[in-house]
Amino acid sequence: MLKIILGVAAVCAANLIGPGKVYDLVTNQKRVSDYTEALDIIKALEDGKVSRLEESIYRRDGYTRKYNRYKKIRVKHLDRYRYVVGKHRLNHFLCRDKRVKYSPTTYAIINHKLLEKVMLIDKASAGQFFITSGHRTPTYNATLTGATKNSRHLEGRAVDLIPINISLKELGKIIRSIEKQRPDLRGYMHIYEKHIHTDVRE
Repeated sequence: MLKIILGVAAVCAANLIGPGKVYDLVTNQKRVSDYTEALDIIKALEDGKVSRLEESIYRRDGYTRKYNRYKKIRVKHLDRYRYVVGKHRLNHFLCRDKRVKYSPTTYAIINHKLLEKVMLIDKASAGQFFITSGHRTPTYNATLTGATKNSRHLEGRAVDLIPINISLKELGKIIRSIEKQRPDLRGYMHIYEKHIHTDVRE
């Protein structure tokens, strides 16, 4: 009976303040301000990595065999609300396709260099951005106007950022400054009307 009451209370709380905030209260998680800590979180999740997707998922998400070489992180329901970079959650790096993002156990591809780059952007901007797009499946990517067929998003090497309380130009300058200091994190950057695309190349 107690479990039922607690379960109902959790659902009500999630509906009122959002599942992310409920996760914060339950786990008492702190802001992730160090790349080593962020990498440890991702590596821990990679312990449950998927070396090969189920055939039904391949068909749904449009993957071909070449994507087998990328680490696909298995993400359980609660894991998606973990902070990974600053107060940006793992959820923000997941594919926005609802069939993928909200399945009971989903997966993500996150390049470690990209993770470090986002961490440096977060520190330099005091977290003044929102991650609007991270990993994408080929099927979802094909639905987006202007997205390239071989987008770095498919490999978990790109993010789209929307600035908060700073301008697109200011955020772009921060990214360029980081790339100048860290040539190994250089990539393509494009400033759109409302967001910035940045990626890493290997």
